[in-house]
Amino acid sequence: MDIRTEKAKQFKLVGIKENTKSGFQVIPMCWDILHKRKEEIKNRTDFDFLVAVNDYSAFEKTNDGPPSFDYYAAAEVSSFDTVPENMAVKELPPFDYVVFSYKGKSQDSMEPIMNYIYSEWFPASSYTPNENAKFDLIRYGEAVDEDGNSIIECFIPIK
Repeated sequence: MDIRTEKAKQFKLVGIKENTKSGFQVIPMCWDILHKRKEEIKNRTDFDFLVAVNDYSAFEKTNDGPPSFDYYAAAEVSSFDTVPENMAVKELPPFDYVVFSYKGKSQDSMEPIMNYIYSEWFPASSYTPNENAKFDLIRYGEAVDEDGNSIIECFIPIK
């Protein structure tokens, strides 16, 4: 795993948004729709990656169901001038990030990586998560090797 920092990076995203209140099955549904419609997104800035955002700004935990947060499957864009019908926009303000880059399968759970980042890497580093940034962002490489792996980059806002 390669680890780097990026300073004051801002993201403008257009894509599919769903809330996980009814279950995490909405996540692959978002990706299915985005893959079918990504050519409609104008002003894309990076054709090598698509982006997932777990937006925890309205996070809700219930006793009888999955946690509720907004999930985006999206593409990075330069502007919101042209947004396809039934697609959402999300703008993330500039934050400093620690970026964890590795090869993996896009359909695999991010839970082991996130557990490593928050329970092992952060406590051993000089960085702390930025509590004002209520999201995680993952970039998934579009190019896939013969084993089904692509580049995956996990951006975590830091102070």
